Amino acid sequence: MEKKVDELKNILKEAATSSKTIIITAVNHAWAEPNFTFDLFLESFKFGNETRIFLKHLVVIALDQQAYTRCLKLHPYCYNLTTKGVDFSEEAYFMAPDYLKLVWRRIDFLHTVLQLGYNFILTVLLSLLSYIHHQIKYTC
Repeated sequence: MEKKVDELKNILKEAATSSKTIIITAVNHAWAEPNFTFDLFLESFKFGNETRIFLKHLVVIALDQQAYTRCLKLHPYCYNLTTKGVDFSEEAYFMAPDYLKLVWRRIDFLHTVLQLGYNFILTVLLSLLSYIHHQIKYTC
């Protein structure tokens, strides 16, 4: 566990602004598929108006090994948030037991970030992008 905290400290230190602020987002295997939500999310920073600078402050929380592997190919600040006995690579339905485990695990993680002295902006854009993608997919 101490090794994971040291890894997190290093990532946060590298990604943080001078005021110790980071941007956090989370991905799982489904969102990290090539040419899907995660790619679109990263591209939005690269091609948006004056948004590229924020990429160096983005920390991506990978919820499973496949997402972590994919993240490392695309972005320098990836953290593999593992939870013993739980597979977050699949969709977790709202208020189902796995969904609640995911929510509490993320809250614990964010608490750790605060305890380490960092501020954060938490994005929920991936869920929105996924929703938009499915709406376009099924209406076109």
